[in-house]
Amino acid sequence: WSMCSPAEASFRRSTLELSFYESTTETRSSNSKDRMWDSTKCVKKYRRSAAGGVKRFEGDVRSYGDLKVTLEYLCTLMVFESNCFYNVDEFVQDRIRGVNVELVQERIRGYEVLRKGYRVNVFSGYALTGHKNYVKKFNEEQKGRCLNMLMDVDEGDEVMSFRGLTMLKEYVLTGKRGDVEGIVRGSFEGKGKVKFVIDLGEAWEEGNYRRFLKLITEADPSDPWTYLMRIIMSQCLGNVRMMILKCSNKAYGKGEKVLGEEMARLLFMKEGETAIEFAEEAGLSISEDRRHVVMKVQPVLEDKNLECRRDDDFVFGDLKDEILGGEDVDKVRLLKPEFVQWLLH
Repeated sequence: WSMCSPAEASFRRSTLELSFYESTTETRSSNSKDRMWDSTKCVKKYRRSAAGGVKRFEGDVRSYGDLKVTLEYLCTLMVFESNCFYNVDEFVQDRIRGVNVELVQERIRGYEVLRKGYRVNVFSGYALTGHKNYVKKFNEEQKGRCLNMLMDVDEGDEVMSFRGLTMLKEYVLTGKRGDVEGIVRGSFEGKGKVKFVIDLGEAWEEGNYRRFLKLITEADPSDPWTYLMRIIMSQCLGNVRMMILKCSNKAYGKGEKVLGEEMARLLFMKEGETAIEFAEEAGLSISEDRRHVVMKVQPVLEDKNLECRRDDDFVFGDLKDEILGGEDVDKVRLLKPEFVQWLLH
């Protein structure tokens, strides 16, 4: 009973709130009223504070050691319970919110727990991009709260780099420019991950969009931080590629044809066909044989609404085939368990 008190488990069983993921193997597929809790799987549920206060149970407060065990368990669940990733994530996110509330209530400076919770939010938001029930706003709010809590207990290189990446992403999405060193707080002596964010920000400030993407794609593939960084920046990837298209449309001669493979190189895409489709969506003319983008015939659409899309080629690069696994019942493309464990560590 390290993750939930027996009193809460019993109460939630009586109110039919016991989750599929908390039930015994024999009863988990039964109706809610017939489920029986498994003491090794029950996790304290998040409960919103109200005027009358939150219902408390005997033995309700978990130690910091218990909270660390809880996060480890939730990460393991996310890795291996892959039949329906959306349902797993919904359960995990609720329980992580409960952990964060307890950290605040008990005034625990839980760096390890918050760090892992933030990584889970970054990963799951990317994995579910495009899912019919995925609410991006909720995921962004969760990441924001977790990152703010992390900054309250640690202002080290990794935490500040994530803060910088988050703010830089918003700069790109809104077309904002300004003091690049103002996007991160702390030391600017050119070290570590913060230095990388500053270099990335400078490329954006200078309008050097291909350098911006080059820095991202050439980051160290042996560091889990690299993939989390790419996931965060993939949210503004379409905007950066649109800027490259605008520059290219000005640079080439009127009516000049650019082969799809060359356009893919300019846009940091893997396939020429994909680059042709992107350019067409952005408003540029395409040749009849659909092998070329025809420049300076049509302008790049200024008000194009670029929805966030999952781009596994950009995030995982040449290792994509080694990292990606199968699909779940909702056609969500899953990552191999060993990679997710490494990423969330």
